[in-house]
Amino acid sequence: MDLFSVKNVLQKNNLNVSDHQLHLLDKYVSLLLDWNKKINLISRRDINNIWIRHIIGSLSIFFKYRFKTNSSIADAGTGGGLPGIPVAIMSPDSHVTLIDSIRKKIGAVENIISELSLNNVTAVNARIENLSDNKSYSGKFDYIVARAVAPLADIIKWSSKLLIKDINRKSLIKINDDKHYISPGSIICWKGGEVSDEILKAQFLFKDWRIETHSIIVDGLQPDALYDKKFIIAQKGKINE
Repeated sequence: MDLFSVKNVLQKNNLNVSDHQLHLLDKYVSLLLDWNKKINLISRRDINNIWIRHIIGSLSIFFKYRFKTNSSIADAGTGGGLPGIPVAIMSPDSHVTLIDSIRKKIGAVENIISELSLNNVTAVNARIENLSDNKSYSGKFDYIVARAVAPLADIIKWSSKLLIKDINRKSLIKINDDKHYISPGSIICWKGGEVSDEILKAQFLFKDWRIETHSIIVDGLQPDALYDKKFIIAQKGKINE
């Protein structure tokens, strides 16, 4: 996709992107593809569809939802910086921590962060489950984001202690007719394919969590472009409507 087409699709889906943000996304794609020649950061079969499957897919959360301002976001199992780097580009007031257990991948995203001059992103080489008892990270994040790094139940188990505690949770706080804030204390997972069994297992193991599934629908793309993609919002505790 050319940048004009990307900007047009984003605008059709109620997401305004500045020329600077579009430039950063374009440069990120170039850097990601360069690094992918050395390290397996994204599937080779996705290279020709990188804008649709990886960039627009990651940004789809912003079509109807927003993170709170000045939030702290952890990207669990970031790989090549997805969805964390696109999220950081679109949320310059927030700070995103990219977490991955593979040192080579963290080295790649550290270089990408530097090349993009992203002051609101840091990278950490660690297993997400090992950070829960680290005082520097435990209870420090407003949101956890992750793509298809693991089943939902595992993501909740590994990362829930990283979320802020003792907050007055609301499910989706309305901004206007088109947008809602996602309440802090949420885990947001991008998933593909059939996830009903995965969600049932998570709900069985974590009965005090509320789990919502939202299909990714992108106006301006072919209907089958992201036909099986969705994101899941999981929150612990009673939701105060």
